[in-house]
Amino acid sequence: MKICDVYKAIDAYAPFELSKRYCEVENGYDNSGVMINTDEDITGIVFSLDLTYRAVNKAIELGYNLIITHHPAIYHPIKCVDGAIQLAANNKIGVISCHINLDMAKEGIDYYFAKGLGAQNQEILTKYSETEGYGRRFFIGKPLKDIVRRAEEEFNTTVLYYGADDKLINYAASFCGAGLFG
Repeated sequence: MKICDVYKAIDAYAPFELSKRYCEVENGYDNSGVMINTDEDITGIVFSLDLTYRAVNKAIELGYNLIITHHPAIYHPIKCVDGAIQLAANNKIGVISCHINLDMAKEGIDYYFAKGLGAQNQEILTKYSETEGYGRRFFIGKPLKDIVRRAEEEFNTTVLYYGADDKLINYAASFCGAGLFG
């Protein structure tokens, strides 16, 4: 399996076209896709929010030659190659970034966040097709303390919140990144 095969699999799940469509409609910018193509057979994949030295060093340590990030490894035009991207390239580690396309996919970031909180009846807030778009609104119908407990368990994190523990939360919304305000 090569990087192009992994790209095609990601594209089938979270089409890269979503990023392009979002940028055209919202006058935005994204750089999802292949950042480094080594054309080598894939030995393993490291997943990381960002392309960092830690992610590249983990790939080196494991003998893996592909890193998939959420945030684009190259976002703005660059004038020189250095840092983690240079370390990856020097070690023949390919990089694919899946940003807005994963945010907007049918079962993307907001979908799984809502699902993790126990959401029912998800509704896409800004639709780009019948099943794809940005943001989710959903019904929970539980006290705040139960939602916080579930979030901490499901996402293995600590939640900071403000409000009465017994306050009933019927509806909530999720927006990746800057959400609908970006």
